[in-house]
Amino acid sequence: RSSESPDADDVAFEAFPPWRRRRLEERKKTIVSFLEVDVPVLDVGCGSSRLIQSLSRGTGLDPDFRKLRYLRGRARALVSGALPRLPFRDGSFPQVVCADVPGSRPPASAYLAELRRILSYRGTLVLAMGGSETDLRADLKSSGFAVVEVRRIRGQELVIRAVRKEADSHSG
Repeated sequence: RSSESPDADDVAFEAFPPWRRRRLEERKKTIVSFLEVDVPVLDVGCGSSRLIQSLSRGTGLDPDFRKLRYLRGRARALVSGALPRLPFRDGSFPQVVCADVPGSRPPASAYLAELRRILSYRGTLVLAMGGSETDLRADLKSSGFAVVEVRRIRGQELVIRAVRKEADSHSG
């Protein structure tokens, strides 16, 4: 199946070799463990993933209408949009997840600034992606975040929980 299929992320999970399914399941569990239960969360670039389907107060955001249509009835709320400009007011979400969004690796300062903009003060940002932990920490710090916890999933990708710092300052 093509990665462009509306259900690609969800269906591919079952088709993956067991080792890859375990890695994806571990990533999902880690991301969920970094989030507060029953607190609104935005999943940026949700695709048709199982993560957005498991969040009771989750809003999925994706530019692909077909994937959003596939998720109808499987996710609480769905919005069309993409980085670097998100269709939400400043401080709209107390929690934001950005997992492996194409083009956001390594996180450009404009992307982090936009994620920070929509996060409420002291809100939680969870990033899941490959890259250098040192570089990601530096990017987050210079964008107004404090890194709280980092976990590496099977040596291949990082899951980082960061908190938005000062209400009006981007300095670290």
